[in-house]
Amino acid sequence: MEYTMSRFTKVIKSQVDGNLLMFNSITGVDSLVCVEDQGTIDCVYEILSAGEKNDKNEQIHEILVQKGHLVPKNRDEQKYAEEIIAREKYSPVLRLTIMPTEDCNFRCGYCYEEHKPGVMSESVQEAIIKYVRKNIHNYAELRVSWFGGEPLEAKEIIYRLSTKLLHICQAAKRKYSAGITTNGYDLNMDTFLALLNCKVYDFQITIDGPQDIHDKLRKLKNGCGTYNRIMENLISIKENCKKSYFTIALRTNFTNESVCKLDDYVKTYISLFGKDKRFRMFPHYMGKWSEERFDSSLDKQLLDKKDLGGLYAKVMNYRDELSLDINLNFLSSMGLCPAGYAFSYVIGVNGEIYKCTQDFEFEDNKIGTLYQNGSMFIDQEKHRKWYFNLLNHKCENCFFLGACQGRNCPKYIIQNDGVGNCSDQKNNIELVLDLLDRNNYMHI
Repeated sequence: MEYTMSRFTKVIKSQVDGNLLMFNSITGVDSLVCVEDQGTIDCVYEILSAGEKNDKNEQIHEILVQKGHLVPKNRDEQKYAEEIIAREKYSPVLRLTIMPTEDCNFRCGYCYEEHKPGVMSESVQEAIIKYVRKNIHNYAELRVSWFGGEPLEAKEIIYRLSTKLLHICQAAKRKYSAGITTNGYDLNMDTFLALLNCKVYDFQITIDGPQDIHDKLRKLKNGCGTYNRIMENLISIKENCKKSYFTIALRTNFTNESVCKLDDYVKTYISLFGKDKRFRMFPHYMGKWSEERFDSSLDKQLLDKKDLGGLYAKVMNYRDELSLDINLNFLSSMGLCPAGYAFSYVIGVNGEIYKCTQDFEFEDNKIGTLYQNGSMFIDQEKHRKWYFNLLNHKCENCFFLGACQGRNCPKYIIQNDGVGNCSDQKNNIELVLDLLDRNNYMHI
């Protein structure tokens, strides 16, 4: 059979160690290959160019085929990608983002949320339980994301619903997984262990740089800082929990000010969490996610998105001491926004059904209602806008199509007449691949 290099393969030369790094967006993280020896690098280039094997390169040729970098010449890769994308969109996974409260104990200057008081009523909780019980047999898996507001302001609801949902999935012999986005202020050891018992294994917590900057951006309602208590909670988890099956992504929304203190911040992070692979640094940037609610005094602190490459380049100096494997999520469909899936719903406090957690005022976001009997009304015309989008020309011809699937941000696509935006990982792919721990690569 004749082979050729896949158009979804990206090959780069590391700026750190000169290794050849390979990634294919269709195969995803399983495609990662690292080539160290110059003679082998030359051999790989020769194979990718000619697509042929001989007695000397047969083993390397087979690896490149296995990893998706070489594909049969007669394969229509575009149709192949579209088939994978369609299968992924309609995968039999029920994704529920549940908001036990929309209120929050923080008042962050860049937050886009309205912070309505109150918690989810027992009747809405029962409706969720009834809905899952009625429908779980249509799916292979239930994935729950706890969101808010600050979900730990209503942690008893998380415990109660988790127990019920787990029992339903166990009885139906369906997989169950859960994660939470929390500010970490109330994530003491008892709460953390209780969440682990609810099979909440994936955590995202925001630390916005050094204490002086974090405390200006992420304040309590009364204006007091939050850094010390969050860090106390995290250090307690690290030192007292020996379990290894959870991950805590520590997201930092960098600003112009915090980038200037990046070295000090990263050194502090390394001293506390650098050797613990359960903790993963997630460098990001502060965004103006709501024109209405954004604190205008922060305008001068907004990074240009084009500066993210510079941020990654600075973090590169600490690659061997940090765990930056959070980027692996974005090299496959694992990191895609849940709104782009056909069976993904955000359940609000009052039983409203949304697709996106970011903008409840957006007209196309509210797609339905959950009724007390466990049935769900969905406006299918609105719903389809979020996942039934056709690929535009730019996406069709992009090497990153297999990972982002042309739906990096479904809301952006709706608001821009079907034209999508590119992910930060795609725009900075060379740096992202170089940042990854080399243990994630197959070495040849």
